[in-house]
Amino acid sequence: MARVVKALGVKEVEKISKMPGVHAVGGVPGLALRVWASAAGSGCAWILRTECKGKETKVTVGTYPEMGLHAARAKAAEFKASLLAGVNPVKEARAKVKAEKKAEEVARLQALTVGDVLDEWLAYKVEHGTWGKGIHEKAEAVAHKEGRRIRQSAALLLGVPVASCEPEDVVKAIEPIWCSKRATCETVCSHLRGLFHWAMTVKKCRPRGINPADSQWLTPLLPAENKRKQEEHFPALDPDQLPQLIKALMALGSTSALCTAFAILTCTRSNNVRSMRWDQISEDGQLWSIDAIDMKVTANGQHLIPLSAEAQRIIQHQREFSLCLDSPYVFGSYRNNGAPLSNMTMNVLIQRLHSKEVAEGREGWIDRKQTKDKGKPVIAVQHAISRATFETWAHGMRQDERAVALILHHDVDPRLKSAYDRSEDLPHKRKVLDAWGKFCFSECENG
Repeated sequence: MARVVKALGVKEVEKISKMPGVHAVGGVPGLALRVWASAAGSGCAWILRTECKGKETKVTVGTYPEMGLHAARAKAAEFKASLLAGVNPVKEARAKVKAEKKAEEVARLQALTVGDVLDEWLAYKVEHGTWGKGIHEKAEAVAHKEGRRIRQSAALLLGVPVASCEPEDVVKAIEPIWCSKRATCETVCSHLRGLFHWAMTVKKCRPRGINPADSQWLTPLLPAENKRKQEEHFPALDPDQLPQLIKALMALGSTSALCTAFAILTCTRSNNVRSMRWDQISEDGQLWSIDAIDMKVTANGQHLIPLSAEAQRIIQHQREFSLCLDSPYVFGSYRNNGAPLSNMTMNVLIQRLHSKEVAEGREGWIDRKQTKDKGKPVIAVQHAISRATFETWAHGMRQDERAVALILHHDVDPRLKSAYDRSEDLPHKRKVLDAWGKFCFSECENG
């Protein structure tokens, strides 16, 4: 038990407040003034030593001189009565403050809407996800694009609180595009599932339970699958149309035209050919190497593309052109100081060439099947010409199936994996691409 000491007066307390140590002040058993001084600073605090539930307890009553002697004794007497009754008022006060803060935080989290947490989830995906194949700048670009897609396609969901969002809310947001924009809808739903899962497990702004964007809850509430628009392939050319298009591109001779022709000759995607760098080409100019992280399917590894004589001719032309354009890109834009061509350049060029063909009374560069099915002209696009048209030609010419799959950077059919040793991949790919190059240039004067 704290010993009883003489009750000090105000003047005496003022005097001892300048003397470091713990000084009993009397008036209430166990009440003392603690004085400290150090390099970090100095101060005084009222402390009370007493018993609570049979154990010695020390609590801080207040600070001096903010709390005077008489106020400290009154507060200490109040604390002492509570402690003797087995209640620690300081701990109770702390617990109350903690509970209030927790309640405020819960209320804040419950008030967060999908729109509020979207940017935070996108940032989390950039730092911890697989977007951009591990490259921060690419991941940020993907996050910006996908964030815009979600805001545009699920705008009605942005104002809904994450904590109370129900499958019906998600359905209301995506139903307008469920039937008409199948691919976009699937992508947005996938992102929303990820966002709600993150909200439950990481952000903890939604109670663990059902994911309102899960297909098992959405499917029964949405129109039947047979009412949805079927996915369409990108419009392509028939192989017999291609040589004339190549002839038109080579006659034009612009950077965008040569880039389009090169993409067709190498069967590559737009992004890969537009961002093609000089350091990706071998010294002898016969091989183009693309790192796995720059490919759509990273798991399929580095992509090695043997360049046909026709493709090498385009590279040689661009090498001479690059002497007046200081750019690391093979098809750098002259107008934009050597920056890569925009993602729509090649398709816009094909559309322009199509309009010219039609104006001269010819068929133009259309996908014949889709044009027939829809009853209106459907202009082919670079992606499908480079890949689908090549694949159609290769199958029609009975080219090596494994080599065709590798040229397209597809996963090889397990039945073909043992067809020949991996070291022979390049010669087989070169043989197919050489034949493809000759076919593409069959209408050009120089072959």
